[in-house]
Amino acid sequence: MELVKLFAMCHSRMEDIVPKDSPVRLVAFNLGYLPGGDKKIITVPETTELALQAASRIVGSGGLISVLVYIGHLGGR
Repeated sequence: MELVKLFAMCHSRMEDIVPKDSPVRLVAFNLGYLPGGDKKIITVPETTELALQAASRIVGSGGLISVLVYIGHLGGR
């Protein structure tokens, strides 16, 4: 049984890959940039807002949405 699946794509598109009948219990956001990656590529408010709305639609009753924000760059302020 697979407990975790990871997808390298824009977080605003999560509803495109999460099956409608899938019991999502946790959606975790780590906003900022990929450690060790290109610091010019950061999360932006427009896609983050869409992603948070999508997360609220797919997370099941009693599920959690976690948001971590890195504030060490202009995009995190």
